[in-house]
Amino acid sequence: MRRPDATTRYIRYQFHSCRATVAAHFPGTREWRHRFWLREGVIITVELGLVLLGAFALMRLGHPLPLRARLVTEGLGCLVLSGRLILTLPQLVTRIRTWRHDVAHYRAHRAYIDAQILNATVAKLAILSISQEQLIAAGLLPKPPSPPREPPPTNRP
Repeated sequence: MRRPDATTRYIRYQFHSCRATVAAHFPGTREWRHRFWLREGVIITVELGLVLLGAFALMRLGHPLPLRARLVTEGLGCLVLSGRLILTLPQLVTRIRTWRHDVAHYRAHRAYIDAQILNATVAKLAILSISQEQLIAAGLLPKPPSPPREPPPTNRP
């Protein structure tokens, strides 16, 4: 198979780049899910990091204290830190439930949403001066149906 020319490669690159950007804004799509889990992963990591940092700080601050004061300080500190985790848990559960709902909605209406994504992508590419004819020539859009031929005349001599 022959390698496409530079113009076709450029058009294909722009199409897929624009489509990924557009699809990331439609809840339930693969690109949106990747962005969701990246954001949630960062949030969870930061929360756990703060708790571990707080536990380490409690351990270091409580070390010079006598045993009884150290136990009270570390106990209260751990209670506060675990409370911080407990307070973030319901928000996470709510976001995951919303995520599941969005994914189910996307799967139920996939054809309609994919058509919206395609229309938005073509409109965005029009801003870059890439026409639908160029997209069809690059094999990214289906060819429009040809107009029906005129039927043969019925009154023959």
